[in-house]
Amino acid sequence: MENKENKSIKQKILLMFSGGRDSYLAACKLIEKGYFVHMITFDNGCTSNLKAVKSVAKTVIDHYGKDCAKFLGIWNTAWHKMMLDKNLQYMKPKDMITNYPELLPYEATCLCCRTSMYLVAIAYCKAMEIGYISEGARKQQGFFVELDDMKNRYEKLCIKNDIQLIWPVYEMESDTERKIELGRRGLLTKTLEPQCHIGRPQLHKLNEKEKESLSLYYDVEIKPYLKNIIQEDTLTMRRIIKKENSDKIC
Repeated sequence: MENKENKSIKQKILLMFSGGRDSYLAACKLIEKGYFVHMITFDNGCTSNLKAVKSVAKTVIDHYGKDCAKFLGIWNTAWHKMMLDKNLQYMKPKDMITNYPELLPYEATCLCCRTSMYLVAIAYCKAMEIGYISEGARKQQGFFVELDDMKNRYEKLCIKNDIQLIWPVYEMESDTERKIELGRRGLLTKTLEPQCHIGRPQLHKLNEKEKESLSLYYDVEIKPYLKNIIQEDTLTMRRIIKKENSDKIC
């Protein structure tokens, strides 16, 4: 499903858009490759300053034009996260130590949250017949959800749902490089990014045993539930879209 430049009919892609500089630059790169970018922002119920995302999305649209991008608004993922992290919250310490000896709870919470975003994104794409999803993850940042371990898992999840996952800034190594990329496009190099109050700064670079425990936690405690959630979400999305279209006709 490789996209080509200068297509008269642009391929649609759903970009998980946080309003930060990585997803900001990702939107630019996708548009320049010929995609029509649907920017969607997620609210996990514990995020502040979400209104700032609209300003960043508007900057992208104003710079490239309404025929290149649109902002879908802010979508709630709180109940998805509650479903995915219930095992983490109720697991007894002795069981956690036995099954996932090197599990870092703050990384596991982030894993549940990011996966909940993928659930909504995939359901939206299936309902709207969009074949591509993207995000602004960068491997250099070191969070588990942005390392190859989860990159590969998210790609497989998308492929199972006939969607290709695109990573426009994944290999970008420095904030300076990102600043130069935005600056040469004539764009502001800073954004007022929303803040998640669940996430925590990393204490250290993850070692192999920690990554193994997190990978296993995803495979055992999260992955088995994803298929059914996506199916239910897709049906709900289709009903919502059908109603919205009916309202427009009326």
